Amino acid sequence: MIDLSNSWQASIRQRFDLPFYGRSEAVDDIIEFAESDSNVLVVHGSAGIGKTRLVVQASFQLQARHREWTVYTANVHADLDAGLSEIEFDEEDGIILFIDDTRDADQLERVFDIAAQRRSQVKLVFTERSIFASSLEDRTNRFGLDATMLPLSPLDSETVTSLIQDAYGIQDPQTLDWIVQVSEGKPLIAHLLADQLVSEGLY
Repeated sequence: MIDLSNSWQASIRQRFDLPFYGRSEAVDDIIEFAESDSNVLVVHGSAGIGKTRLVVQASFQLQARHREWTVYTANVHADLDAGLSEIEFDEEDGIILFIDDTRDADQLERVFDIAAQRRSQVKLVFTERSIFASSLEDRTNRFGLDATMLPLSPLDSETVTSLIQDAYGIQDPQTLDWIVQVSEGKPLIAHLLADQLVSEGLY
C-alpha cells in the first residue's frame, strides 16, 4: 500500500500492531469487490468496530493475490488533492483508493470524478460510520457508479476473548468477561481496556 499522507503513516502503524481476528468473510468480500464490476465499496459500522483494520488487512491480501492492483490510502487528515496529484494514473493498471473517514465535500467530489472518468481502472473504498454511509451511497449514484455496502457487526464474545488472550496473555475468566461485556464486540475498545490493565500492572 502507498500512503497519501504523513499523518496516515503514524496511525496506520499503530493499527498494524493490533492482531487481526475474525472477519474472514468480510476480507473475502473486499477482495471480491476488487474483482467485481462495482466501483465503490463502503465499509460501515460504529466507531471502534474495526473498519479500518479490516480494510488494511484485506488490502495486503488483495495485493498479494492481484499484483496488478495498487492500493493508495488516505485518512481524514490527508490533503487528498496533493496526494492524488502524485499518482501516475496512466502508468497504473488498477488503482484502489482507500479513504478512511473523510467528509470533505470538495475532496470527495474530486475522488468520485476520477473514479467516474476511469471506472475501468479506479475503485474507491471508504470506511465510514453507519450514520454517514447513505450519503456516500447517494454520491456514488449521482456519479453513475455502482456501490457495494458492507456493514460490520460487533465481534462475538469468543473472538474477543481469543484476541485478548493471545495479544495480552490475560487468562482470568472474570477479567476476560469484563472486557467482553464493556467492549460490546468492538475490537478497538477491547484492545484499549486490555492495554490499560496491563500497563497499570493490574494483570
